[in-house]
Amino acid sequence: MKNKFAPILGVSSALALTSHAAVIEFTSPDYANGSLDSNSAWNAQAGWNVADVSGVGNINTTTNTQIAVYNSPVKLTAGQSFSYSVNLQFSGTFTQTTTTNGFSYLFLSGLKADSTATSVATGGTAADANIQVLAQSDSYRLLNNFGSVTGSGTIGTGQLNGGDILKYDYSLTLGADAASTTYSVRLQNLTDGTDTGLGTITGVDASIYTALTGTGAYSFVQSISPTSSGFTGVQVNSFETVPEPSSIALLGLGGLALLGRRRR
Repeated sequence: MKNKFAPILGVSSALALTSHAAVIEFTSPDYANGSLDSNSAWNAQAGWNVADVSGVGNINTTTNTQIAVYNSPVKLTAGQSFSYSVNLQFSGTFTQTTTTNGFSYLFLSGLKADSTATSVATGGTAADANIQVLAQSDSYRLLNNFGSVTGSGTIGTGQLNGGDILKYDYSLTLGADAASTTYSVRLQNLTDGTDTGLGTITGVDASIYTALTGTGAYSFVQSISPTSSGFTGVQVNSFETVPEPSSIALLGLGGLALLGRRRR
């Protein structure tokens, strides 16, 4: 896969790396059109497919409740953080229903305690957030399970249209225990410039904390039920993981040591 890193050539380069992410693009030669699950980097349910590997590349599903788990464990110690971003869009055309308080859950993403391609429940134990669209107003927002995310707002100045390019940001910082672990989420519509702002969730399920401090937790993307609001599916264009600052510092020190040996 295309993982783009800046070279480590000392402290200055190590600091520069903080602005560079590992960008996963679904293009050839790392990916082939067809089932995403056939690629060892992902554990995915049958609905997720890879498309257009000779062009811009993407993974997509037209099936509700389909998960794709990035098969790379995230292990942290207290104070460390893990961040990623998803570039995504919905296909089809939003349909406003006549239900007074109608709403639909479209997309879910976060960290789960294992790497299995088993769908996550919206109100389950994963450290995640979901995109909800409100039928009457066509406004949309981020929710944690079924509750509002503290600090995150509702996008109501423009419609959520099929094809709008969205950016979902996620960052978790490990605390001394599950209750003090926090994660933040943000959704931006890059097409019309609207933004939920940064919202924070305090506390994660004990199973997530145990995974993060043990064998590792796993990031994932999942459709929920976009077709209930008229959309025909969800498409992920790229997945970016941000290097952990403490790891970058260690790489920088390693680079300095290597340069020191070469100068002797």
